[in-house]
Amino acid sequence: MKLYQISAEIAQVEMLLGLPESEYPEQQLLDALSNLDMALEKKVEDICSLLKSMKIEEDGIKEESSSLKRRAETLGTKREWLLTYLTQNIPEGQNYSSTKHKLSWNKSSKSEVSDEASLPEKYKVKTIVESLDKRTLLADLRAGGTVPGAVLVKTSSLKLK
Repeated sequence: MKLYQISAEIAQVEMLLGLPESEYPEQQLLDALSNLDMALEKKVEDICSLLKSMKIEEDGIKEESSSLKRRAETLGTKREWLLTYLTQNIPEGQNYSSTKHKLSWNKSSKSEVSDEASLPEKYKVKTIVESLDKRTLLADLRAGGTVPGAVLVKTSSLKLK
């Protein structure tokens, strides 16, 4: 079901947009839009309707993706809980084997730090993260300041409401 009605000509463009990018050249889309035999106002109206429909579908997909991510995280937590249960209930060194599954204990080692401050410097790594303060940079440029390596660029964009 479509929330917005679009003309058959724009529906053809929508069909082209629905193909994977590798299956159509961008020029084919441009040609399809340029060759539409309709008034500019109608073309703009239909394209805006198509844009809104696409935005609604995009938001729905993002919401579903978010829901699936939460579901995957829940399953991961439950899986970890069950593995912990097995770890606590199968004696260390005792293996389990059946026609479907095999459980075995692996030997490993790890370091545990009880007092980080007392470790020698050779075990410490300094990490420096440098990032730009783009808000301050923009404010300074808007105020007429000059900043080496940056310029103020005026842009405009269409906003569909």
